[in-house]
Amino acid sequence: MIEPNKDTIDRRRFLEIIGLGAGVGIASGSTGATVGSGQRDAVTAGKSQQTTTAAEDRHGGDLVIRERETIQALNPYMTIRASMSRLASKLYSTLVKTDADLNLHPDLATDWEANDNVDVWTFTLRDNATFNHNGKQVTAADVKATFDKVYDEDTGSPGQGALGPIDTVNAVDTTTVEFELERPTADFPRFLIKSYGSIAPKEIMENDFKSLETTVYGSGPFVLDEFASNEFIQMSAADDYYRTDEQGNQLPYVDTLQTNIVAEETTAVNMLDNREVDIIQNLGIPQFARVANNDQLSALEVPTGTFAGVVLRAKNEPFDDWRVRKAFKLAVNYEPIVKNIMEGHGTVGQDSIISPVYDWYTDLDRQQDVEQARSLLDEVGLLGADFGEEFGITFWSSNEQTYRVPMGLTIKQQLEENLDITLPFQEITHETYINDHWGQSAMATIVYEMRISVDDFLRLLIWSEGPWHTENAWDNDRMDELILEAGATLDDTKRQKLYDEIQQLMMDRGPHMVVMYENRLGAAGNWVNNYEILPLTLRLWAEEIWLDTEMR
Repeated sequence: MIEPNKDTIDRRRFLEIIGLGAGVGIASGSTGATVGSGQRDAVTAGKSQQTTTAAEDRHGGDLVIRERETIQALNPYMTIRASMSRLASKLYSTLVKTDADLNLHPDLATDWEANDNVDVWTFTLRDNATFNHNGKQVTAADVKATFDKVYDEDTGSPGQGALGPIDTVNAVDTTTVEFELERPTADFPRFLIKSYGSIAPKEIMENDFKSLETTVYGSGPFVLDEFASNEFIQMSAADDYYRTDEQGNQLPYVDTLQTNIVAEETTAVNMLDNREVDIIQNLGIPQFARVANNDQLSALEVPTGTFAGVVLRAKNEPFDDWRVRKAFKLAVNYEPIVKNIMEGHGTVGQDSIISPVYDWYTDLDRQQDVEQARSLLDEVGLLGADFGEEFGITFWSSNEQTYRVPMGLTIKQQLEENLDITLPFQEITHETYINDHWGQSAMATIVYEMRISVDDFLRLLIWSEGPWHTENAWDNDRMDELILEAGATLDDTKRQKLYDEIQQLMMDRGPHMVVMYENRLGAAGNWVNNYEILPLTLRLWAEEIWLDTEMR
């Protein structure tokens, strides 16, 4: 899921972009990868098996990765697909990158700093990065041209606005680029790992943008050899890639990289078992359990910031009264949903969209309290009410994910039993949910993919001026103040106090029943080394992966 710009796309495309339960950021750190409940002894915490091989002997081999979605075009600035974002991370470079623990690392930029007001950021570029197609140095002029093109309304890129509140980009000299922002943004560097921040040559961005649909002009670790959008993408290691490993050995390690398009998960796991595929980036629970039982394969799992739950839209009666929202939250026990429906592959939610993978997470010790829930609902005269008959409410649930309808039905059952209410429930297709219910209906199941940072998530979904705010329509002046203040400060202690209050306010008065934070599941052969699944689904750093060809 890639951030939309609400001013340049129509409503339907906007809703498709955000995924809204289609699933789908980065914080200043994470709690680290942990395993889920099923087959725990066979599950690796986010990283593939490791064998002891000297770094200089790691080169060679042909890496094959399974991709679920087709990729229709190569332009990284004009797509909303996560599959294209993952492809772009192999062919292009960004200013910064992230690891599995959600820490930022240099890529094209070696250093960055903000002014005291956090509304001007200056990045220093490495001087040894070159474009693979012509060998020319990547410069600040290329960075400026890239961001100017993405943020030009005439371009129509869904990346406009997705890279932060950029006002002006200045190429100070060959290796120095300055970003002037519309508002103070402490997390600005984190926005730049997205595929919309892939740097291309100035002459292409300004004079031949259309050619990006079929031609790659990146400085990434791989170059494109063959592109068959519905079948495979073949790449080979770039000859003059600028990065090396810690011992100074040239990256990438593998000679070639092929992405195979395989939609069906059973087929993908069969291919992994037969050594036809080396890595499966995303995997459902049934096939994950199958991988965990195979001692030749690694079942990989990492916590994420993706959350699932229910929206109680604050502009729709009776959820315009915080007491009703609070009563619904208190009446439901989330633990059985995570344990039984998700088979333990997630963390119990606490009605805040900030998950434990973010450094700013605070454990609020949320507890079910049926007695208080009944008291609150009785206080507003709705204990035992028929919500369908009295308010015309139907509890809607998209069937986009296999767990989504069961989650909704479990919540409905608990609400009806614990509050003596009647609550009509209806399963619908995801298309119907997007077109007819998102941002309109009073109550529906939701799933939102992890965002690049807490600030990003809050500004999109909770802030009253955010592009996704219509989904929940919750207006709270204090929340708006907290979001803006927290997003503008670099003082970690001050910022944590602000996020503490934000999370408490979301739990007490907010519009979401956040039932759980999902884990991301994947798989790799035991012959694959140094592969880690990231909490984000949007990127894959393949240059440091190496293969034990003898095991394979």
